[in-house]
Amino acid sequence: MDIRQEQENTILGPVNAILEAGKFKSLEEEMDEGDIVIGEMTLYEKAIFTASHKAIDKYNEAVVKVRAGEIEADELGLTKSTIDSLLSLFWTSIKNRLGKPAMEPGAIGVRKGWQIVAMNGKEKDYDHLKVIRGLSPIKSPLAIKKRSLDR
Repeated sequence: MDIRQEQENTILGPVNAILEAGKFKSLEEEMDEGDIVIGEMTLYEKAIFTASHKAIDKYNEAVVKVRAGEIEADELGLTKSTIDSLLSLFWTSIKNRLGKPAMEPGAIGVRKGWQIVAMNGKEKDYDHLKVIRGLSPIKSPLAIKKRSLDR
């Protein structure tokens, strides 16, 4: 059985396609003062991250269409759900793989060079799932781009 073929029309289809192509989203977020490197993203985590940001871009484009009256707002639901699921998978993968170093700090994030950092001294001031669920065409969806870098 070809697992990638089985997953082709699922939420993991785009992740596998990105992984196979080896073309990942550029990560330019510089280290902040107090950040401590605790690991580096795997290729699969890079693919999940890239797929989540492609879904964010798709959502942002759809919001513009909603505001222009080209589509109904209810068409945003599936894209929001996809973002929610991919980001949850991304952070869960990192925490499962790294274990204690990714669980102890108040927050973790990703930085340039695919570094995973503990953001010491910073408390988790939001839950990315709540942020995404709260998005609507009235609010700016661009806010989730930065927030998806930190958890």
